[in-house]
Amino acid sequence: MRYLSELASGPRTKCVVALESLTHRCWICASVQQSSRWRNTAKNYRHWQVQSTALLLVPMQLEMRSGRHSKALEKDLGEVLAKRSKVDLERPDQVVNVVLSDLAYIGSGIVDVDTSEFEDRKVQNRPFFSPISLHPKLARTMVNLARTPRQGTILDPFCGTGGILMEAGLMGIKVVGGDLEEKMIHGTRDNLDHVGIKGARLFHGDIGDLPGWLDKDLRIDAVVTDAPYGRSTRTFGEELGDIYLRTFKAMGKVLERGRYMSVTLPVVDIGRFDDVRELGFELQGHYPFRVHRSLTRNFLVFRRT
Repeated sequence: MRYLSELASGPRTKCVVALESLTHRCWICASVQQSSRWRNTAKNYRHWQVQSTALLLVPMQLEMRSGRHSKALEKDLGEVLAKRSKVDLERPDQVVNVVLSDLAYIGSGIVDVDTSEFEDRKVQNRPFFSPISLHPKLARTMVNLARTPRQGTILDPFCGTGGILMEAGLMGIKVVGGDLEEKMIHGTRDNLDHVGIKGARLFHGDIGDLPGWLDKDLRIDAVVTDAPYGRSTRTFGEELGDIYLRTFKAMGKVLERGRYMSVTLPVVDIGRFDDVRELGFELQGHYPFRVHRSLTRNFLVFRRT
């Protein structure tokens, strides 16, 4: 909440919005209270600046139990707004957001995020596609999880059809990709050209050869990749566990220390993280995402130590 409040206007707000993929609204939090102390929440909001017209909005009410006075809170806040400004339900200058769970959050919307463009970039709308490609929203989320700096360089060693590189490139990040199948490299180039991304460096070959192919003066600020699953992706007979360990070994040679690697894996074997730690990577986060009954994508974030 505090982070967004520092980016409330101008180009910095646009920077935040450009990163968003799973969020539909950015807003500044003005007051946080225990939901049971809803009257204090309304009182604190009296000291917050409200523009000439406003709309009182209660978008979410979570885990409402007995004693939670959501309607009373809405009424009390409405009285505060009505005394200080004209309430306009059709064309407000400012939208007041209220979110209730164990805490009550009240704030003002900065901007609504239009996520429809992600649908326009889904795999079926690309010149070259594969049905197993990540949804653009998830691809961009992975880029964000890797703390990729703007104007930095990202590497996807299993680029496939280029979905991750597309999202990173559209965020102003330089992109480098590799794949074992030559047709994927050509397809990635077509997809990058389709969305106007130029200057990508693409490598056709085995993951173990990638460190030698990269220029020695090329700084890799983040690694983001959807690793092979072995179902619809080709592994050419190599065991998945061996591919993953070779990947960490190779990425340890090219990723800057202190930077991050965001990767998806089909199954998480915690025991093998000891091997990864010895290769210079420390687990920072694990986010399972169920695709369907027989497939769960595990989003993991590692820091290069």
